[in-house]
Amino acid sequence: LGFMYSHIGEPVKSIEMHQEVLQYMRETKGDTTMALAFIGENYEAQGDFVNALDYSRRSFSGYENAIRNGVPLDERGYPAGPMRMGQIFHKMGQLDSAMRYAQISYQRVLEKPEVGVFFYCSICNLLGNIHSELKQPIEAIRFFRLAINKGIELNYLSSVQESQSALAKFYQKANQPDSAIYYATQAYEGAKKIKGFEVMKISAGLLRTVYEKQGNFEKALFYNDLAIAARDSVSGAEKVREVQNL
Repeated sequence: LGFMYSHIGEPVKSIEMHQEVLQYMRETKGDTTMALAFIGENYEAQGDFVNALDYSRRSFSGYENAIRNGVPLDERGYPAGPMRMGQIFHKMGQLDSAMRYAQISYQRVLEKPEVGVFFYCSICNLLGNIHSELKQPIEAIRFFRLAINKGIELNYLSSVQESQSALAKFYQKANQPDSAIYYATQAYEGAKKIKGFEVMKISAGLLRTVYEKQGNFEKALFYNDLAIAARDSVSGAEKVREVQNL
């Protein structure tokens, strides 16, 4: 429930659900690592990277300690922990740390594909984004293509849309506006069907920028309004206040 609430723009309900999980797990001496990771994800969506990193680090270190002590936990945490750390460091602009954790998570997915299949696309997207920012276009495109192909194969639509949005940003930076518009439009329309507000916000904002640069101000204003609406659905001022009050 907490996971689904986070993806339809209800961070307060999501955090409340995961706090219930934490309380129950502490009382029963169960696994808190997944709940901690999901709480971190909600803070990340609000742009609060300090709390996001704190919860994700607690999740990751808890899982690593359990591995060393031979304590059985939800195996999905094996690749998910370093992936989350890499994603947050990437958003904080700390590319060296982001790459380190991204590579750890990628190796773990290859090591245990049956466990990491759900995270494979997200990890490839993360590596693609990092390589893109490091001016390594061949590697960036390779990982984005891997994510799209696997996402289509597994019908993980949200991962496909993340990849399309990332590719659009890549082509925008490469001054290839037609490709940028194509992938950003694909990403936005797909995300709209499943209320993927984060991808909607990013892809609509990118379309606004590209159309503005082309002098098509009518379309630029249209996508600007869509980007603001998507942003407010996840991390508008009211949402941020609600999370802070909680």
